[in-house]
Formats: sequence, C-alpha cells, structure tokens
Amino acid sequence: MNLSFLKVSNLNIEMDSRHTNSSKILELFQKVSQKRGVRYAVAEPINLTIKTPNSQIRITGAKGKFSPNGMLKVFGNVCITLGETELRTSNLSLSTDEENNSIVLSPEGGPAIVSIPLDNRNTTFSTSGKYPDSDKQSTPELRQ
Repeated sequence: MNLSFLKVSNLNIEMDSRHTNSSKILELFQKVSQKRGVRYAVAEPINLTIKTPNSQIRITGAKGKFSPNGMLKVFGNVCITLGETELRTSNLSLSTDEENNSIVLSPEGGPAIVSIPLDNRNTTFSTSGKYPDSDKQSTPELRQ
C-alpha cells in the first residue's frame, strides 16, 4: 500500500560535492526517511542541484520520495541537466556508493547513468553511456 498523507510543496535541495561524502549523505537520507511523517511524504515538485568542481547537475521531477533504504526517488517527467546536455526519463533513483564515495543516478530498473565523485575538489562527474533497454518505461532520452 502506497499511502502519502503528507505533501511537501516545492522541495529544493542543493549539495556541493566538494564538501561531503557518501556516508554522510546516506546517513542524512536514512534519518529523513525514518521520521514518521516524512516516511510517507511526497515532495511535489522536487528540484535537486549538485555542484561539482567544474559544473552543476540539476535534477527536476514532478514528485520525489525518500525510501527507507536511503535512496531518493524522483519520478514524473524527470529531467537531468548536465551542462548543456539534458536527459529525460520517467523515474530516477539517487543513491550513494560508499566504496567509490560517490552519488549514483540510475533510471528505475536500469544501470547507473551518472556517478558523481564526492569530497574531491579536482574530479568531475562521469557518465556510463549505458542506458536501459528501449522497451523500459524509464528509458532516458538524451538532448543536446
């Protein structure tokens, strides 16, 4: 059952990748998702900006929700902007990779498409170039 009795309007999150690490983000996301009211809350719309040493990554979506496992799920006409490149998908999960100290962006059911290194002032993000099968609903559409 997917109940949402609390709505957060216009959630804006800004992060600077140079001044954090994946374990801190995971801990924060888990704390937020464990709060009783927030556990069922849906943000409408959601905007996330991640500043990197050389650019900025912007993620927007109609709705966002923190999951109990510490992921942030963005869904409904999701747009990822990486510099001049725009990527659209229906669902996106933002998770942390503690082994590589990075934030990982993945379309629902697909492989990671962007990995953003954290706490490193001289590194830029990387894209995998791998996208889910074209028959998946969340297949990203790339625009330049």
